Amino acid sequence: MYNAFEAAEREVAVEENDMSHLARFWADRGQNLDEALAVMQSERAKRADIHTCDGLAWTLFKKGRLAEAKAAIDEALRLGTRDARISYHAGMIYNAVGERRKAANYLKLALGLDPSFDVLQADAARRTLDAINAL
Repeated sequence: MYNAFEAAEREVAVEENDMSHLARFWADRGQNLDEALAVMQSERAKRADIHTCDGLAWTLFKKGRLAEAKAAIDEALRLGTRDARISYHAGMIYNAVGERRKAANYLKLALGLDPSFDVLQADAARRTLDAINAL
């Protein structure tokens, strides 16, 4: 299924001249991270909307570039938009940089907005929130 999605998304990306969805897919799976980062950096150079900033932040996070990921997620959060995926990414990034209270707040928000925003990521949000609360 993942391979079929990736193939279909590649076709759409060529037609739309936008690889950001594919880059986010790769980042979620921890694959092709160098290419995903190059795509998201290119997209961010063209536009600074919150979803592009979020995609860049998530890819930077997956690459272990935490300070840059935090700066990008702060930019994605600038409007206060209530979006489960952005909130989840913020929670995971803040947790990784040691800002546990902020991380917990964003993870709770993500799960409160949509407890099943993503089958795999929602479970990761719950596990991370449980780990933070256990500290």
